[in-house]
Amino acid sequence: MAATNRDLRKEVEGKRFREDLYYRIEVGTLRLPPLRERKTDIPMIAACAMDNINTRLRKKKRLSTSAPARLEAGDWPGNVRGLLNLLERSAVVCAKDVLEPEDLRFGDGWESCPTQRGGEQLSLPEPEEGFRLQGFLEDTRCRLMGRSLDLCDGNKTAAARILGVTPQAIHNFLRREREGSGTPERPPS
Repeated sequence: MAATNRDLRKEVEGKRFREDLYYRIEVGTLRLPPLRERKTDIPMIAACAMDNINTRLRKKKRLSTSAPARLEAGDWPGNVRGLLNLLERSAVVCAKDVLEPEDLRFGDGWESCPTQRGGEQLSLPEPEEGFRLQGFLEDTRCRLMGRSLDLCDGNKTAAARILGVTPQAIHNFLRREREGSGTPERPPS
């Protein structure tokens, strides 16, 4: 089985794909339209995705009844993978059990839903004399990586997927933390 977003017949004609390989894999062709052309599938895909995400979370999350309508309004250039990433990112970062439309983190996600803890919105620090952006960002990065690792029971691949980084980035982060502090522990969440 193989998948592509290109018309292989045209690629063969344009000499960009090997003809012999095309005939080996062209036993049957199934065209699956992009997610933006089948938005009625989004609620079902989202429900299945949340079930899957909940297997890795300590605190189970679910979508509100109005959240799927917000999902259906998206463009989904990343197709199903983009939808899955959005749901996982939203489930991990938002503290509420029920994700409302405003909790869904589109784009890089950080501007659309304030991170909440205990029902209170967390606020950004006020820049003032002595404030160091790099220190604040590193602390935030440390906390998010630690939180994602906690939520994924230490699974670096799952934590990386949630944060939209590579597993290698998580590995490098943990290695730097061990070298910097002399301890193999994860950062606090």
